[in-house]
Amino acid sequence: MAFVLRSLVLLCGISGLLTGVRSIAFSHWKTINNCPTGWTQLDCHCYMYVDEERTFTDAENVCQILSGNLVSIQSALENGFVLELIQAGGGVGLVWTGFSNTATDTTFVWTDNSGATFFNFDFSLLEPNNSGNCVAMGAGDGLWVDESCTDEKTFVCIRDVLHLTRPTFQDYQPDIQKESSSFFSALSNATAKMGFAIGSLVLLYGISGLLTGVWSFPLSHWKNIKCPVGWTQLDCHCYIYETTAASFVAAEKNCIDRGGNLASIHSDLENRLVLEVGRASETTTTPFWIGLHDAILEGDYIWTDGSLQNFLNFDVNATPVPEPNSLNGNCVALDESDGLWQTASCTASNTYVCIIDVCNGGDPNSPDPCPRP
Repeated sequence: MAFVLRSLVLLCGISGLLTGVRSIAFSHWKTINNCPTGWTQLDCHCYMYVDEERTFTDAENVCQILSGNLVSIQSALENGFVLELIQAGGGVGLVWTGFSNTATDTTFVWTDNSGATFFNFDFSLLEPNNSGNCVAMGAGDGLWVDESCTDEKTFVCIRDVLHLTRPTFQDYQPDIQKESSSFFSALSNATAKMGFAIGSLVLLYGISGLLTGVWSFPLSHWKNIKCPVGWTQLDCHCYIYETTAASFVAAEKNCIDRGGNLASIHSDLENRLVLEVGRASETTTTPFWIGLHDAILEGDYIWTDGSLQNFLNFDVNATPVPEPNSLNGNCVALDESDGLWQTASCTASNTYVCIIDVCNGGDPNSPDPCPRP
């Protein structure tokens, strides 16, 4: 009987291992760096070509709203990559980079404060020739020229990769072997003492595991996917209200530093939850930032976390002008009094709500191979 039962246990244990639904020590994390939707990754940075013409200053403001800056270029490889990105986006003429000498007429600096270690000026045109204080790249040849900063051109943004974490399976093997050995040993001893009764239970549970694929041991090694202390959870997302007012760009940066983004909202239920998170932390009914904006193309609202824009809750009955009202600004805040959304200047200081995804990463304390600024 003991041999039969051990065989059944072994069969059931293997079924659990094959289905992949068994105890996993979530202390094993692997850092994965990738880019939001619409961005292209090269090493530890993400790049986006924006096919909208803006002045140098306005283009930099847009990139900051997108959690980045106008592109900085540190090598011939990166210059060629940016050129390919521009051409793939249909860019023509001249495209803004983040290089300028607006502070002094002699020293060029990048808007992201990175070092100026590489130059690709068009020396055949005697560049830089003081035609202007801001630097654009030729969409045809990748060479740089200085231009008037008030000219309107398309542009390229750069930002750091998203710093996410994922559980890795390969690290679990020693745990599985150790747990399996102790489990089988315990079951063997129990079988000898309990005989047919324990055998029937193991057989029943084993069949259940084979049919459902849910064979898990020991259960004490499961860890619930929970939000950090102070955050509120809805399904796979966690939310926190930040009471220190900041501009839209500064608020988004702080949310990124915490492993997430300004909150994106995709249903009435989620809108209500975000509203209540704000109300629970504030006695006033002031608007607070969420992650929606139309800084790239006016009227085309997108979320800073790159998620699908499939729900809107603007105050369409606002007076004298219904929302969204582009005259107010390009960034969106949620009104604590009624949960409706309103547009505002991105430079305004508002409190805000951050969101992190706990099912697909978002552990802000994990080690990161990509350096942060």
